[in-house]
Amino acid sequence: MRYPIIIAAFALLASCTSAATAPRLTPISAGVAEASGIAGIVDDDAEIREFVLRNEAGMTVRFLNYGAVITAIEVPDEQGQFENVVLGYGSESEYRALNGNNLFGAVVGRYAGRIANARFNLDGKEVQLQPNLGKHALHGGAEPGIAFKIWNVEPFKDGQNVGARLTLTDPAGAQNFPGELDLRVIYILQPDNSLRIE
Repeated sequence: MRYPIIIAAFALLASCTSAATAPRLTPISAGVAEASGIAGIVDDDAEIREFVLRNEAGMTVRFLNYGAVITAIEVPDEQGQFENVVLGYGSESEYRALNGNNLFGAVVGRYAGRIANARFNLDGKEVQLQPNLGKHALHGGAEPGIAFKIWNVEPFKDGQNVGARLTLTDPAGAQNFPGELDLRVIYILQPDNSLRIE
């Protein structure tokens, strides 16, 4: 059985990071690019990619195909200086090693919140999930949940909007959840410096 869904629950925590951990961004023209080299945060996993959205005003959004994690949002302050306002880590390996507890910038699911005792009833039948918070299941449960998987990324440009469609299929039985789940998240950076997430 397949269940299409548009993810609305994600853990995007906005806060200022220190200059020591925030990567400096390579200027690109308005559009979508794949980050590489010293400016990016991908360091040791060939499967993980970092993507950059940039609008004409210079606002930049960076994200990984790993967990659909938003790693940086650089916006201008009142003096016009661009600063990263996303709480996170400085490298992809840190996201893999440390983000299991925090889920900074990641899309979480199949649910957001806590399922007591990591179980629920479905059609009169008890479903026992894999716990990840003592005996409970939190934010989609134990790894490898969707916050720890490689998503497919399809960049696009639509008029002055730049964005990316991220998709993932979570198979039936993942963490003991019934049913296959098709997920889609769309990041859209608009010319007015707003980021829309669908």
